[in-house]
Amino acid sequence: MNLPENIYEDILKNIDEGIFFVNDKKKITYWNKAAEKITGFEKEEVYGENCFNILTHVNNEGMKLCEINCPINRTFNGKSSLSENLYIHHKDGHQIPVKVKTKPIKDNSKTIGAIQIFSDISQNLEMLQTIKYLKKNTYIDSLTQVGNRNYSRIFLNQCIEEFRRYNISFGIGMFDINNFAKINKKYSKSVGDKLLRVIAKTFLKNLRTYDFVGRWEEDQFIVILKHINNYQVYKKGIILKNLANNSFINVEGKNVSVTTAGGVTIVKEDDTIELLIKRAENLLKKSKEENQLVID
Repeated sequence: MNLPENIYEDILKNIDEGIFFVNDKKKITYWNKAAEKITGFEKEEVYGENCFNILTHVNNEGMKLCEINCPINRTFNGKSSLSENLYIHHKDGHQIPVKVKTKPIKDNSKTIGAIQIFSDISQNLEMLQTIKYLKKNTYIDSLTQVGNRNYSRIFLNQCIEEFRRYNISFGIGMFDINNFAKINKKYSKSVGDKLLRVIAKTFLKNLRTYDFVGRWEEDQFIVILKHINNYQVYKKGIILKNLANNSFINVEGKNVSVTTAGGVTIVKEDDTIELLIKRAENLLKKSKEENQLVID
């Protein structure tokens, strides 16, 4: 027995993965409920728009794939199917890690469009639940909704104790928004606050459940990465820096973004909180001078 056609439409609407179709002009013709939930964009906002104006796919290196290596363009140019982990732009400004599958839509042998299926692969549900608890105990920064300086020190002290007792290695990164005072002056403090929230959420969405991000100073964040070695902490630091630099908000029709400096280091045998923080802050200072992520 054949199922009614509306059954298939209901399945597409209610499936957990985000799904959208584009026509041969790369304009969006379909956008399901999961796509709305994952990206924050309602279907009415995206219909008829070019997909590259909405999602702005980015890879680990911070390259904007819509400009140089678009998954949909590749399917139009002969790729029958693509599957890759990328990052997409949320309506609020932060970057979301997603698993993306792209396939061409064909009429006989002619490609007349494409379908892209994407799922949120962020691993921070447990962290978000922890934040709800910590709010009640004044450990959360009220603006960015990540750990405050006090809780950052508590978490860092716990990591040092685990390293001493069980040899569980970890690394930390200090990230700072470049020229933040100028951004506040040029636009407004409310715009600066929104950018801080966007950067914090980008970090939060791209960490594992047992990692940590906190607001250390006004425009400075600390990231703590557990079960990690020197190479891995450097690689993750680069990814986080690139994602922060590719996050943006819209202010009066103009996309406003920031650049960041970052220093990362791995815990050493005789480290205390003070030594570890001092080393990371020195690396952050060096990063500002060299305009690149720095590791010791």
